[in-house]
Amino acid sequence: MKNKYKTKQQLQKELEETKKRVAELEKSESDWKQAEEALKKSEEWYRSIVESSHAGIMVVDENFRFTYVNDEFIRILGYYRKEIIGEDFRGFLDKESQELVQDRYIRRQKGEKVPPRYEFSIIRKDGEKRQVEISSTVLKTLKGENRTIAQILDITELKKTIKKLRESEQRFRSVVENANDAIYIINPQGLQYVNPAFEEINGYSSEEIYSEDFNFWDLIHPEDVQMVKEREKAQKRGEKIPSRYELRIISKDGKIKIVELATVNIGEKGEAQVMGILRDVTERKRAEEKIKKSLKEKEVLLKEVHHRVKNNMQVISSLLNLQASRIEDKKALESFKATQRRVHSMALVHDRLYKSEDFATLDFNQYIEQISTHLLRFYRDKMEKVKIQKDIKNVFIDINKAVPLGLIINELVSNSLKHAFPDDKKGEIKIKFHKKDSQYELEISDNGIGFPEDLDFRKTPSMGMHLVSSLVDQINGEIKLDRKPHPSFQITFQE
Repeated sequence: MKNKYKTKQQLQKELEETKKRVAELEKSESDWKQAEEALKKSEEWYRSIVESSHAGIMVVDENFRFTYVNDEFIRILGYYRKEIIGEDFRGFLDKESQELVQDRYIRRQKGEKVPPRYEFSIIRKDGEKRQVEISSTVLKTLKGENRTIAQILDITELKKTIKKLRESEQRFRSVVENANDAIYIINPQGLQYVNPAFEEINGYSSEEIYSEDFNFWDLIHPEDVQMVKEREKAQKRGEKIPSRYELRIISKDGKIKIVELATVNIGEKGEAQVMGILRDVTERKRAEEKIKKSLKEKEVLLKEVHHRVKNNMQVISSLLNLQASRIEDKKALESFKATQRRVHSMALVHDRLYKSEDFATLDFNQYIEQISTHLLRFYRDKMEKVKIQKDIKNVFIDINKAVPLGLIINELVSNSLKHAFPDDKKGEIKIKFHKKDSQYELEISDNGIGFPEDLDFRKTPSMGMHLVSSLVDQINGEIKLDRKPHPSFQITFQE
């Protein structure tokens, strides 16, 4: 009975153990489901990463055949997925790349050390050759089979860009290396680059310049060091300063050279790095000084010439005046006086040029003011009765035209003063002189008794009017007389 039937206590104990085992099994099943769920999520997560990767990802078996490719890999090759899976990887490479990839693939499968990253070329479906970079590793499956997992980046455009950058760098380096100007790059640690012209202008070799003992400030003339430092301080304060300036440097052989320096800050993110271009202008400055000295001498000489011409003409005028005092014939006397006025008008031109800073042109505003005043003084009886009005706007005349124009104005104003206002008649003479574009316009008019209707001013017995016509031709100008409402002589000529 004892062996055949279990006691109540035994049955209760077995029941407890059974319940415990069931609980353990339930917990184990729950843990398994959680692990399975976690594995599934993990797989989805990694698959999402692989599928959204910007690199083409592939898995290849021991026979070079694709077992997996992501979307980016499909885009790089240009095929559909079904056209790739199961196919030999080598069939998508150009001939030059097949041997390289096969060799490294086999060696890697054997466990040999080969570079994990290298470049080769693929052929897309459309026949275009693209350059790619591959990074790969070998993993074993649960069954112990080798699988190569690799990612591929299309670097075709990057390689083209790098090639262009290198070509550009070579071109610019060639320009810099062969430049006549000295070019350098400097930062707080010292000179970082100098071209051959920099070595030549300073006399130091690049080895000396790049050495720790070399100090850039030793190149600059001691009297110019402060100026350069003040420029640096101003630049740091954000002030606008000229990028180009001159200073003196001392070459290795002790010679002082004048250089023109242009600088530009090429540092990034506040980095203090400056590129400078030096040009030796020593000979040019010396030549400029010689030219300035020579020009100054010529200016002094030219001033002296004008001064002597003016003095000589004043002497002639005085002689004419002296001779006129002995002439009793009125016509002869008037001829002497007219000649004296003409000489004076020419002397005034040389006087203005003597006092001017510019010997090429004459300010006619002041000249006309002087000649008008002189003529009124000469015709004393007209001073209180006739006014000379002037309308002149910044007219400057070439020296070759100044003397003829001075004589023309002298003759026409003298003619008005002499004939237009008889019997103490009051009136006004107007001198208008303007420039429009490249054309000068001179107009001299009066409100006197008028020019005789039956008289051609070009054919008068008066020497003065003949002289005016001749002088207008001399300056390649044109003259016309407008008789109404008042006589007006209009002269035009080109610059």
